[in-house]
Amino acid sequence: MTDDTAYLEQVRAEHYGLEQVLQQLAETLETAQALQWPDASMQRLVELLTELRDQIECHFTQEEVGGYMEEALSRAPRFSAQAVALLKQHAEFARELHDLLARAQAGRDNPGIWKQLHAEVQALLKRLKAHEAGENRIIEAAFNEDLGLAD
Repeated sequence: MTDDTAYLEQVRAEHYGLEQVLQQLAETLETAQALQWPDASMQRLVELLTELRDQIECHFTQEEVGGYMEEALSRAPRFSAQAVALLKQHAEFARELHDLLARAQAGRDNPGIWKQLHAEVQALLKRLKAHEAGENRIIEAAFNEDLGLAD
């Protein structure tokens, strides 16, 4: 296995794992709303938001500290401005996710809280998916490789 192959497999696995949590969270959110916010669904949403926070923190650290973006930019510096813009979003996403999680934990048994959080969580998921798609496009272009992930 070449260094490029190992690198791309690591990126693919991490991005796929994050994509799965985003999908589970979106599906659970919609199911919870359709069922009018049963306790088990609200608890599962808190668990998934916690998992997303943990994955995001690890993922962003990987990208920021000599990670995925640095390797891609060493091959395709023309994407530097796009990468800088994406990296700047990390702190905003982390703050927003921490805030949502704190409110979700405080209201884990309160359907009224979840009715308020529903649109915010959906918006966050949409922006995170767009963010990840942007990262994927840079990596794919830099390595001339399709990661096989959702865009």
